[in-house]
Amino acid sequence: MSACDCVCVQLQRDAKIDKLAHDAYVEQSLEILAALRKLGDTLRPEEEAFLARHATDSLRLFEKVDQQQLGE
Repeated sequence: MSACDCVCVQLQRDAKIDKLAHDAYVEQSLEILAALRKLGDTLRPEEEAFLARHATDSLRLFEKVDQQQLGE
């Protein structure tokens, strides 16, 4: 299990036991997944689906600008 998997499992656990609000769980998960993708990590299909389902307009714009700066 990778470090990211451990963090994601902890976030899911905390959200299930109401230690972490659902909105905070989604926000933190998005940040982690977006950072991993920016670092070149290959996300699993369910992680890509989570990003697509929950990504905000500001996150999409941030990724678009970053890709343009990198010349992708």
